[in-house]
Amino acid sequence: MSGGWGAWIEDNFWLGASDTIVEGEWVWETSKIEVSLTPYNKWFAGQPDNYGSANCLAIHLGYNWVDEPCNLPKNFICKLGYNHTAIG
Repeated sequence: MSGGWGAWIEDNFWLGASDTIVEGEWVWETSKIEVSLTPYNKWFAGQPDNYGSANCLAIHLGYNWVDEPCNLPKNFICKLGYNHTAIG
């Protein structure tokens, strides 16, 4: 990760959505909301294509989304809750 954000993203990261329940229906794992109903998505051209049983969402070079087989080892990005604590 020494090369900055661009080098960091080259490894691909899981984003927490899949179509493992119903093929072609991409759902966020934590909220169970369909990806198509959220205000942002950035599928790479031709994706998702389900090549090689690709059922999990990853972010790829250029910050584009791709579907990849869920058993590939990757880093992941987590959403954390915000806890505001007043200091002072």
